[in-house]
Parts: sequence; C-alpha cells; structure tokens
Amino acid sequence: MALDQFYTKPEVAKLCCDLMDFSKYESVLEPSAGTGAFLDFLPSEKTNALDIDPKREDIEEGDFLKY
Repeated sequence: MALDQFYTKPEVAKLCCDLMDFSKYESVLEPSAGTGAFLDFLPSEKTNALDIDPKREDIEEGDFLKY
C-alpha cells in the first residue's frame, strides 16, 4: 500500500505533551503513532497507540477510524 507519511519531530511531540495535563484523562489514544514520537512523552500506562503502518513494536497495527 502506498502511503503518504509525515512524522512529527520529537521536540515538537515533547512540547505538545508538556502542555497537557494527562491526569485529567483515563486513557490517551495516539491514533497515528507512526515512529512513536509522542509515545516517548505520553503516560505509557494510559496510552494506546495505533498506526496502519507501525514502526515500533509497542504500536498496534490498525485503522483508528475502526478503533
């Protein structure tokens, strides 16, 4: 399958995650995890990560529109 893929730089993912208060949420869904840039900064015990073409073992293969 030919996919257009654009990856978030780790420094951008960190900045976004630093702005969030994850204690307010029971769970976090990373719907297009790609290379996992956000996963390194999200609370692992609350996070589910999906991608149709995962690049890491901790990312589940799947379509978030069908999750």
